[in-house]
Amino acid sequence: MSTSSVRSSFGGRSVVVPLIRCPLCTARVKFYVSNTEKHEGWVFYRCPVSDHFWHWELEYVGYLLDNHFLVGNEAVDALGTAEDKREELTRARNRRYAGGGAVDLPGFEDGRRSAGGGAAQISNQQAEALIGLANQILVMMKALVAALIVVAVLLGISMLKK
Repeated sequence: MSTSSVRSSFGGRSVVVPLIRCPLCTARVKFYVSNTEKHEGWVFYRCPVSDHFWHWELEYVGYLLDNHFLVGNEAVDALGTAEDKREELTRARNRRYAGGGAVDLPGFEDGRRSAGGGAAQISNQQAEALIGLANQILVMMKALVAALIVVAVLLGISMLKK
C-alpha cells in the first residue's frame, strides 16, 4: 500500500506531511491553500468527498501525532514547522488588518468552526471608539477618587475642630 505525502516548508525547513485516508470514507485526504482574506496562505487538509474531515495544517499535524501517523523526529519537525508557519501567517494577517480593515480580538479561535460562531473582528473605528470610551471612564473614576479624598479630608478636619 503506497502512502502519499506533501512537502511542507517554512523558514528553510522542509518536512514531509503524510496524506492519510479519511477516517470516515477512506478517500485520500488532500491539501489546499486558503485564499480568503482572513486566512490567506493558510494550508488546510480535507477529505475531497465531504467536509466531514477538515483541519488547518497545525491541527492536521496534531491529528497525525495523536493517531501515530507521525512519530519521532518527523513529528517534532512537522509540529515545529506548522507552529512557525501559523505564527508567521497570523502576524502577516494582523499587519494587513492593522493597516486598515479590522482588528483581531484576542481569545477567539482561529479555526474554521469557532465555538461562539460570532465575528472575531471589529473595525478600527469601533476599536478606537472603545478605547475612547475606556479613557473617559478612567477620567471619571479618577475624578470620583479625588472627590472622595476631598470629602474624607474635610470630614477629618471637621472632626478635629470638635
